[in-house]
Amino acid sequence: QLEAGESLATPDALFEQTWVDRTLLQGRIRQALQTRDQVTLATLLEEHPLEHGLAELVAYLSLAAEDHRSVIDEARPQTVHWQDAHGILRRATLPQIIFTRAH
Repeated sequence: QLEAGESLATPDALFEQTWVDRTLLQGRIRQALQTRDQVTLATLLEEHPLEHGLAELVAYLSLAAEDHRSVIDEARPQTVHWQDAHGILRRATLPQIIFTRAH
């Protein structure tokens, strides 16, 4: 569930292509897991705030869905926050995402 205040942006703005470096995001996940067995997406975003907004958030979700070690817990929703390019605070409520280290 995405929530946002009023915006002057058109719906087309949602579909503008933003390139997100998935390798960089994977590196951030690996780095976080060097010192712990698991990390939630919310914690990861506290350490590395979103730079590309919703596109980057979707990339993290995609990485979690592709990794069999990750847990997507729909029973425990979490809300994440970020500022868009115009300084407007945005938030999204999504299932708790937990990245885990390979053993």
